Amino acid sequence: MTFEFWQAPDRDSPKTAAFSATAELGRQLGLLLQMEGRSGTKEEDVKAVTGEDLSRPRRWHKIFERMGLLFLNDGGVTELTDLGRFMVQAEATASKNFRRELARLAVSVLRKYQLKNPVDEGEDHYPDDCDIHPYWAVWKAAIALDGRIHWDELNREIFRVRSRDLGRPQAPGR
Repeated sequence: MTFEFWQAPDRDSPKTAAFSATAELGRQLGLLLQMEGRSGTKEEDVKAVTGEDLSRPRRWHKIFERMGLLFLNDGGVTELTDLGRFMVQAEATASKNFRRELARLAVSVLRKYQLKNPVDEGEDHYPDDCDIHPYWAVWKAAIALDGRIHWDELNREIFRVRSRDLGRPQAPGR
């Protein structure tokens, strides 16, 4: 039997994983990382810049200096290291960057999957000219539809495409 459309599970959609990425700075570090260009060792300066009280800022500053996050320059002003600057950005971008990197890696793997795989074929098979990469086709359609793709469109149209050359007509029943 030659398949008329992609063989896909009827209703089963497994949940494979759920990911969450966050970066949350501790209160003391968060306050001192805002002090670049000012004296982060003085309570009144920390309050003036951040609007929050920080008791013993000199002690916290020294701890974070030893961690390589910040330092006092020769003028007694707090400077951030590259790691400190990264930490400032991490809180705001951790989730977005994590999702972007995960998507990049997933796409690089899934775009290679070809529907017609000789290893999987027995007496049921796809036509010889079937060269579609299903994940690529779904992503291409989803992008063209601005992310608004309905399962019915997948079943009615996308799952019948068997060639990457979307302009090439396909004979019914082939």
